[in-house]
Amino acid sequence: MCPHRITTRAPVRPHGLAVGSPPGDRAARDGPSDHRFPTGSAASRGLSGDRGAVTVEGAITVCSLVVVVGLLLSTVAAMLDQLRCADAAGEAARLLGRGDEARAHESVGRLAPDGAVLTVDEDGTGISVTVRAAALGGLLPGIDVSADAYAVREPGSESEVSNGDDA
Repeated sequence: MCPHRITTRAPVRPHGLAVGSPPGDRAARDGPSDHRFPTGSAASRGLSGDRGAVTVEGAITVCSLVVVVGLLLSTVAAMLDQLRCADAAGEAARLLGRGDEARAHESVGRLAPDGAVLTVDEDGTGISVTVRAAALGGLLPGIDVSADAYAVREPGSESEVSNGDDA
């Protein structure tokens, strides 16, 4: 035997696999493994049963976002109704100050939200007008929007304006 020659018990393939073992045989290369695959229920494997928790959280988040967006849109719609009442009250006060009662009631019906009520109060020199309506056409119970306007009576206009409730 040659002193410079190294002999092994079994010929070795590249990457440490013994000759005669399949190329994917890890046990032949690394030896026996203590690794075992988990079996049994999730609780016995140490899991707490959180499967589907992300799905539930996502559903709750989406529902919450829908509610928040709905509330924001309702708020914007109520603000627009209030602006419509302000426009109607200003127009009605101006027309009543000139003595044009018929056009004042018509303008409230045209400019104000549906179901709006016009209230007119007179003092010696001017006319105070209030336009009140249910927000979002009554979809938000208990929430009303209103606007007030005041106009000085013009000389030569009618002296009395009937206080009527009109839409």
